[in-house]
Amino acid sequence: MRIAGIDPGLRSGGLVLVETDPERVLASVSMVEKAGESKQARAEAEELAEPLGGWSDKQFAAAVLRAERWMERFAAAFAELEKAHGRAEMIACESFVDQPSKAKKEKAGLLARRWQTPLLTGFLIPWLAARGYTVANGRLVFQNAGIVIPQFRSELAMLERGRAADKEAVVAGATLVGNDHERKALVHALALAIRVRRHRPQLAVQTANETYVPASNG
Repeated sequence: MRIAGIDPGLRSGGLVLVETDPERVLASVSMVEKAGESKQARAEAEELAEPLGGWSDKQFAAAVLRAERWMERFAAAFAELEKAHGRAEMIACESFVDQPSKAKKEKAGLLARRWQTPLLTGFLIPWLAARGYTVANGRLVFQNAGIVIPQFRSELAMLERGRAADKEAVVAGATLVGNDHERKALVHALALAIRVRRHRPQLAVQTANETYVPASNG
């Protein structure tokens, strides 16, 4: 069974594909925003607002433009992973839990921008649904980072700072995982794999026998 883990974020974000039996990382991709892309989106939003007297919400419009480009990168990466390794039977995606006090403590900018993640998720959900991954059919599972991440704290530390052999001891193929967003995507996939194995082991057989339409970049 293959599970894809997603950590959505406009500035970066991660997509990791994991094989569950035996457990190993098949691929890991970072959706890093290109240099200057955020500034370009703001300039475009300003230009688009001019014909309307500049009254448009330019900050929100710029975020929408950035989300559309993030989705282009994500769609291309998802299609490549699927072409190389086959369809992911399930997807584990980090949810959004509003924690303004935590955002304020960590970084002032996070407090002002925390709405951007649910905006991006609003683009991601229908794209995944068109490819057969929905909350209703059980293929798309949202997980609270506040619950998942603490359970993998030691593993995340090893993946971040350990030697290659130490990383591989956490999970085979872990050296493919590059940055923090990819590491979070990985542990979301691993957490879902544990839940499926513990509570619904029949899913691994059931989903593997179903037909599907491969993803495209659209």
